[in-house]
Amino acid sequence: MVFEVELSGGVGLTSKNTTSKTTIFLDPGTYIMECYVRMPNGLGHVFMGMIKQLVVTDESNGNSPPEADFDIKISSENGILFNDSIKAGNYTLAASFEDQKQYEHLMGHDVNLVKIENERVIPELDNWLNIAEFTAFRTPEPEGLLFLGGVEDLPAGKTGYMEVTLEKGDYLLISEIPNAVERNMVKRFTVY
Repeated sequence: MVFEVELSGGVGLTSKNTTSKTTIFLDPGTYIMECYVRMPNGLGHVFMGMIKQLVVTDESNGNSPPEADFDIKISSENGILFNDSIKAGNYTLAASFEDQKQYEHLMGHDVNLVKIENERVIPELDNWLNIAEFTAFRTPEPEGLLFLGGVEDLPAGKTGYMEVTLEKGDYLLISEIPNAVERNMVKRFTVY
């Protein structure tokens, strides 16, 4: 028996005491939802029971894609493209995956929204997000960064949507790939 496995999206990283909402379209099939964030000792949450099977039937739920206020373009060639600044408010952001590829950590690119509360920890973020490193994704996240969700790896040509409340401040859109900064898979923007 041969199984095909394809990364199909999901909600991005979300800090404690924070809620995030991501909408994606799922074709009929069997899915596994899992958490790859790690305990302080390095043990993955998946080994603590954060894994669940989901079966999607071919019966339509009648929902349409959300209407996006802004678009985020994500590509291995061009990086993450988004506005340099936007006004504070409640928004739906469309994350469009122009392409997809497998990186050395055996996964594709995604996008996470991070509010910067302490500039000094930004250099730690690139390493903390590199799942290929054993010290990555360990809780707690670097202090001074607030993860507000995102859209996990989707196939090329697919779009996921995240609902966000953006208060005044500085933010990053960043992918959980090795060397995200070098690969232009980070975009800083300001909310005024």
